[in-house]
Amino acid sequence: MTLADLLGRIERGQIGHTAAMKWLGVESINELVAIVHANGRQMWGHRAMVVSQETRAVLRLASIKQQARKQFKRSARTRNETTP
Repeated sequence: MTLADLLGRIERGQIGHTAAMKWLGVESINELVAIVHANGRQMWGHRAMVVSQETRAVLRLASIKQQARKQFKRSARTRNETTP
């Protein structure tokens, strides 16, 4: 079984927490939850955390700034390559 298979089973509630913890070699439920969430999954029966509109706006702005930085670096690299 791969990690993706295990995470899918946890998310669907097809495997217990104890069995998943044993397979992953972790000793606490907090570690298991961290692994599941870090891989973009949710524990069976858990609800997604509510995120305020303000937080979403900040995240959108940060994402836009990051994309702009990447674009600037790409264009700077292109300018440097074409400059004699």
